[in-house]
Amino acid sequence: MATGKSFPIIGKATVKWKFEDKPHHAYIIDFDVVSNCVHDFILGKPFLKKTKCLSKYASQLVEMPPCLPGRNVLPINNIREVHQNLTVLARTPGRSCIFRMQSLPDTGSGGETMSEAYARKNNLGLEASDTKFLLPDRTLVDSVGRVRLDLSFEDEPRNRIHTFFEVMGDCHYEVIFGHNFIFRHHIFLENVHRLVNSIGRICLNAIIFLRKQKNAGMSSESPFTRG
Repeated sequence: MATGKSFPIIGKATVKWKFEDKPHHAYIIDFDVVSNCVHDFILGKPFLKKTKCLSKYASQLVEMPPCLPGRNVLPINNIREVHQNLTVLARTPGRSCIFRMQSLPDTGSGGETMSEAYARKNNLGLEASDTKFLLPDRTLVDSVGRVRLDLSFEDEPRNRIHTFFEVMGDCHYEVIFGHNFIFRHHIFLENVHRLVNSIGRICLNAIIFLRKQKNAGMSSESPFTRG
């Protein structure tokens, strides 16, 4: 998970998955089974890439309601080691010093997250925050503060993006960009060239709001377990 803590796998399950608007086309998906997961399903990058859910059909995704309504909670649903990164230029508002920031683009995260160690290393001032991080195993972790930065893509340095980062005290990744940033800036569409797969492996970003719009839902048959 984002904290570096492992999420024990207790078994395997295979599911036949169909989109309601394509009932004759089934996908066979192998799932790792974990206990006490905050979501029924977390779909990984291989499935999302194969079905083009983050690119061609991204407009059909609808955000699910929050797991803990009425509370300032940021879900962080990364459950596997990921080696894809997105590089941006960053600066603190009012300062002229610019630094390159490598980040994990993760559609399973509700917002932008930064490790406390990274914030301290770059002398970034922390503002007070009452946000909590919600991990896939239902653990709640307090944010240690908030950082404000002006971001830009390396080939568009004058186009600044004002961004808030919640800071996690024990984050396994230096920076995580969540689904709001990813879809607002079309990272998996016209900006997919900005992504780098650092070691040539399949990335396992999770997605937490894979619910199609009205009349275009999804269904899955009962899984059978194995192993």
